[in-house]
Amino acid sequence: MIILILIAFAVLFFMFNVLPITKGNHLWSLLFLAGFILSGAAIIANDVNHFGMQVQSQTKTYHLASDSDKMGVLLYKALGNGQEKIYVYKTSAKQAKPKPTKTSDFSAKVTRTKGDSYLKVTTKRYVYTNKWSKLLFGVFGNNREVKHRYYHFYVNKDWYVLSTDQAARLSKLLKTKQTEMKTKIASLVKAKVTQEIMANPSLATDPSKQQALTEAATKVATKQVLDQYVAQVK
Repeated sequence: MIILILIAFAVLFFMFNVLPITKGNHLWSLLFLAGFILSGAAIIANDVNHFGMQVQSQTKTYHLASDSDKMGVLLYKALGNGQEKIYVYKTSAKQAKPKPTKTSDFSAKVTRTKGDSYLKVTTKRYVYTNKWSKLLFGVFGNNREVKHRYYHFYVNKDWYVLSTDQAARLSKLLKTKQTEMKTKIASLVKAKVTQEIMANPSLATDPSKQQALTEAATKVATKQVLDQYVAQVK
């Protein structure tokens, strides 16, 4: 509608300032000129500074699923000098391909947590202040235009945050170290279980507690060995 108003002021200014039948109405021509200028300024202000609009914020929380079925991992692609990162993530284990963060008007942050991994996405958009603003500027199609999108990844402390290149090198390394990895884990688990039984001899006659101890020791040992391999690809 603002464009129609702009055109109307331009036509009226032309009529009252140029056409002979209406010449001499200087006051009216000045008013229509002022209206034309103000309409043009409003269009520019809407385009540059989102005049007639306000910022609306919306936050959504998603479960984070690992990009690997062997370990907890969040991947990113490094851009330019490596300072800017595009994270690729899954919100479900059934998700076929990881979803990337947006590449413009965004920022991302990673925070370590002891609990489950999850993602908070806060999107700030420009929306019209009221119906009048929407009526005036709706023709430009900028309602709900994204101002900024914030990605906050809350990643479990046992997860790895790796670049896609690092993850590829790690995958290749693990394929060549499978036997070595199993041997290291078995050795660490045996040492831990033996240590616990020596400290608490009653465990030797309790199969259920031994199993629980072995499972816990295996989890810790696997993380220790993986840490060693991850360090080699970083």
